[in-house]
Amino acid sequence: MNRHLALFVMLMLVVAASANAGASSSQPAVLSASGEILTSSGSSSSSEGVQSEAADPAEEAPAGRPGDRVGASITPGGARTVLRELESKDLPLIDELCVHEGPMDNAYAHWLANDIFAVSYTAPLYPAVIESVQIYILSEGDLYWPWPDSIHQPFVILLFDDGGGQPGTEIFRDTVVADDVPPSWVVAYPNVVINSGDFWVGTEQFDDNPNCEGIGVDSSYDNGAQNWWRIGGVWTQDPGLTGDLMMCAFVSTLVDTSRVIFSGNSIMPPAIDGVIDSVEWAEATMRDVSDLLGVYDLPDPWGSAWLYVKNDETNLYMALDALVDMDSDDYDDFSPYFDDNNDDRWPAAPDSNEGNFWFNSMSSGADSVIWRYWQTGPVAGVQRTVPFQVGVSLSSGHQQFEGVVPFGVLPEELQALPRDTVGFFLLAYESNGSDLYSWWPYDVSDFTDPSLYGDLVLAPGFPPVLNLAEASDNMDSIPGIDPDDFVLLLFDEPTNKPAIDWSNIDNVFQLSGGHTWLDEFGNIGSALWNAPGDRLMITLSTTIGPPTVAVGDTITPDGVTVMDLVGNPCVSPIEITGSFGEPTGVEELKARVARPGVYTLSQSSPNPFYEETEIRYTVPVKSEISLRIYDLTGRAVKTLVHDEVEQGTHFASWDGSDELGSSVPAGVYLYRLAAGDFVSARKLVLLR
Repeated sequence: MNRHLALFVMLMLVVAASANAGASSSQPAVLSASGEILTSSGSSSSSEGVQSEAADPAEEAPAGRPGDRVGASITPGGARTVLRELESKDLPLIDELCVHEGPMDNAYAHWLANDIFAVSYTAPLYPAVIESVQIYILSEGDLYWPWPDSIHQPFVILLFDDGGGQPGTEIFRDTVVADDVPPSWVVAYPNVVINSGDFWVGTEQFDDNPNCEGIGVDSSYDNGAQNWWRIGGVWTQDPGLTGDLMMCAFVSTLVDTSRVIFSGNSIMPPAIDGVIDSVEWAEATMRDVSDLLGVYDLPDPWGSAWLYVKNDETNLYMALDALVDMDSDDYDDFSPYFDDNNDDRWPAAPDSNEGNFWFNSMSSGADSVIWRYWQTGPVAGVQRTVPFQVGVSLSSGHQQFEGVVPFGVLPEELQALPRDTVGFFLLAYESNGSDLYSWWPYDVSDFTDPSLYGDLVLAPGFPPVLNLAEASDNMDSIPGIDPDDFVLLLFDEPTNKPAIDWSNIDNVFQLSGGHTWLDEFGNIGSALWNAPGDRLMITLSTTIGPPTVAVGDTITPDGVTVMDLVGNPCVSPIEITGSFGEPTGVEELKARVARPGVYTLSQSSPNPFYEETEIRYTVPVKSEISLRIYDLTGRAVKTLVHDEVEQGTHFASWDGSDELGSSVPAGVYLYRLAAGDFVSARKLVLLR
């Protein structure tokens, strides 16, 4: 069944035309620099007493830039330069809103003080920030200068919010003065946030004519409905000027308009139950994906839908918080589209390795995940159900989706690796009300064209973990460190095998207690990796005197040097166990490890295991901790510890059972220690 109508044409934002406001015939007239007197009805007549002088027209308006002084002239061409710089730096784009389309051709002023000219605008996206506004003031060198007189007078730049189709509440006011360097654009910086509706940029006279300023207009009156004036306290729309008022606004959006989403790095997989738990999704990147432009139907406001996305080394996890969908119907869904290799095109037949998913809510049955491939054309493949996880829930009061797309080589799997960038598009649909409320990137005009998609940058995944740091007395079984003693470091996956020697070992593998790997001559014996890079043997030296490294020390990697094969740095600390041949009485050993300096979570032992494994962890201070077992879907299997524990080293065991005491299947599991801001997770393997 084809559940999505064609969404090929971007709809323009609709600006509702405001109704014309009436004006009394007794209101004062408005005088133009060219000699027109406009009555309150907008008709004109000639004025013999107005003097004008021909001159070159002023150039088109540039942008006001942060740091320009109020009232200063801005150099020609500034608008385009500023916009290009913003785009090149991936900063929020500033939209230039102007109704005039050319240079100044005339200028207008009211007869009386406190009357206002204004122009209405609609922000491209909401919420929006009105960064700056600017007004063109007739100045020396302009056509018709000097008019109304040769002295620049203070005037007011104003902003109004939407009062139901006409200017409403005043939300900004600044007194400014123009200078005499044409083109004389006078700038103010409101930095005002608006959430909806139109807004009006205006100017107010302080004094009666001629102690006032001439407000520029261009040569063609093309946007009459956006031009306004207020005379005697009454607003009039479309007053019939000879040209559009030269009043501009520069607006940015609070919405992240970039076309890139960086996936969060997942250590703890979420439970896929349709409940977006803040703890489970704390590692995720959160992005507003509301249908802000209304590409298919009416626009949806900012905050209608939020995407959560994170990944580990095996799965991409996504959640959609659909705040506008208050009920659950069959085929409510969110649908991600993937250009796996990010080459901006679908593969040619018979390749069927790229496409889209529907994570479906089914009120009449089980929720489901449907896959469809796409090929060059574009040609849509046959839809089929795939056994991926999905969860949908209304427990929050509105619909929430959670889903998993595994990495792999099957057509329906995401054929990418951690750190890769994939092409990405997302839509979400509420079937009962036929509302398409989510659409990202916001400006995609054809959802079947991957060249229009944004980018999803996958996170590195799990960092390599130090599973073991074991001291060995080797062949010479004498107390203390001797020249053949070594420490064996075991990692849970292959690493980049960086060179380790006397010059960097104390930085790469920092020891607690101010201890060092170096002998008193400043050297070590050797540091040798095995072929895969998951084992490092550090042989010690005793020239002049032995090093101070000791059993019970905590090794803390520098988080930079040792990485896995996709660039994840090793950061997990571990405690040195074993013996260098020193006395190892029970009481002495207890005293040594009972005062840890950092939280540590050691590798379970034995691992893999059949019947029971033991997990050792240390806390530096009395702490409230939780130690839980999870499966690879993120489902909590069993809580081993959830209590306040004393400072020191502690042990917990797991027998491969769940909370009900039932045996769980063989496989890979995670165990996770959380204490305050410290979180660490490791893998273990259960065999049956």
